[in-house]
Amino acid sequence: MRKLMILCCICAIAEFAIAGDTCKSGNCSNGLGTLVSDTYTYKGTFLKGQFHGKGKIVFNDKSQYEGAFQNGYIEGVGEYRYSGGHVYKGDFIKNARSGKGTMYYANGDKYKGAWKKDMMHGIGIYSFKDGSEYRGEFKDNVFAGRGMMTMPNGEVLKGIWENNKMIGPDKNQDRSDNTPVNNCNAQYCHETQGTYRYSDGTMYVGHFMNGKPAGKGRVNYSNGSVYIGDWLNGAPHGEGKLTTSTGQIVEGSWLAGRYQKQKTSEPARQSGSMIASSSKKDGKTTIYSLVVGIANYKTMPSLRYTDDDAYQFFAFAKSPEGGAVEDNNISILIDDAATASRIVTELKRITSKADADDEIMVYLSGHGLDGGFVPFDYGEGASVLPYKNLLSIIDESPAKNKICFADACYSGSMAARTTYFAGLEDFYTQLNGSGPGTVLIMSSMNQEVSLEYSGIRQGIFSHFLIKGLKGAANTQKDRIITVEELYSYVSDRVKTYTNHAQNPNIAGNYDPYMPVAFLRQ
Repeated sequence: MRKLMILCCICAIAEFAIAGDTCKSGNCSNGLGTLVSDTYTYKGTFLKGQFHGKGKIVFNDKSQYEGAFQNGYIEGVGEYRYSGGHVYKGDFIKNARSGKGTMYYANGDKYKGAWKKDMMHGIGIYSFKDGSEYRGEFKDNVFAGRGMMTMPNGEVLKGIWENNKMIGPDKNQDRSDNTPVNNCNAQYCHETQGTYRYSDGTMYVGHFMNGKPAGKGRVNYSNGSVYIGDWLNGAPHGEGKLTTSTGQIVEGSWLAGRYQKQKTSEPARQSGSMIASSSKKDGKTTIYSLVVGIANYKTMPSLRYTDDDAYQFFAFAKSPEGGAVEDNNISILIDDAATASRIVTELKRITSKADADDEIMVYLSGHGLDGGFVPFDYGEGASVLPYKNLLSIIDESPAKNKICFADACYSGSMAARTTYFAGLEDFYTQLNGSGPGTVLIMSSMNQEVSLEYSGIRQGIFSHFLIKGLKGAANTQKDRIITVEELYSYVSDRVKTYTNHAQNPNIAGNYDPYMPVAFLRQ
């Protein structure tokens, strides 16, 4: 049995003691500076004399780290290049690899997965240079727990591992048919039967491939709805049947989580349904947009840049890159114009104008309370606008693509209505879904605060959102910015900039290649 390489720990840096070192340039107390010592050179930001924020440190042995620092420690997301040729990219806590990360070894091996105190610990994948691969559980840098080794010749060893050796079969097996019954919350599941329980109580039971539901499976939603059918890459794909909690049945073809072909057990409801209007097309794509920015509240603390952020997003939407939205197809509500009734009225107006060829863009910037957006007249006859209510208005539109951006405290609660699978219930309960694509990109996870920063005179999320839309997110260099590119860019930049204090979120049933902007030559 092959022996797993154990990489030496990162140099014991502890807190970087800078007393007696030389500040080569800049401000090495509170600001941007360069510090030189006998063993390393640091360039980056300082806070109270400690490395804090973004920086790069190069050691005398040629090893180097670039990324996030906090209170004198390497902490956050970064990249460490070792003098021996190894490269680690991922999370750090107090100078140690901890969290999620990938190690590229100098000998050609690779590990991707969980780390704890500089050791591979948790679920991960170790790929050897010769093509063999171990997928499963690790403990203190060795294979330990449930796992599967695939050899270059195709031989598969699957069972319980200890100290890099398989010591026996998995005890969680049905002896009658030798089919594994695996808890996929606790282990990595590949080419096996298993179960997975989501945080809201939703339960999947079925086949797994590469850690995701794939093949035949059943999901019982926490609200009582049930989907049975084919899966691929963690989403319904193929033939399947959804039985809602009200007893309504939708069955037919699914593609990447989206319903494709309807075959129902009862007539589709027409009142307020998209079925009646979704067939309307005029052969051209038109963009409709609502932009809301509130900085000065009467009953809430004032914000500094949310109105500016809204104006900048409005300017982008009017630009060729943003689709050159026509005046009568875009509404902007700033401060006292953004009352609860006005927001709802304008949202209904733009969504009702769109047909099945069109796109809707909604941008909200202001205060958020758990589960809703705070209008200007909050506390003076108006209450918080629940995100679920705003989303239901958007869902009713027949528009082909629907994109909602929210830069607000606790904006992550917009996604609370959908677990990874439970979104199917929301989109298909009324037998009309929400069209080919609805995507929600939010500034933060639930219960996080969305941050503003005077250095860029914007909300941090909105700063990188608009920068990404203008071209920074176009990693494919094809002049088309997709949802996938935009979210990846914004999420990475915001997490790094805030040292993971703010973590953008995405939800919905959408095509990751949905275009959101384009670049002129």
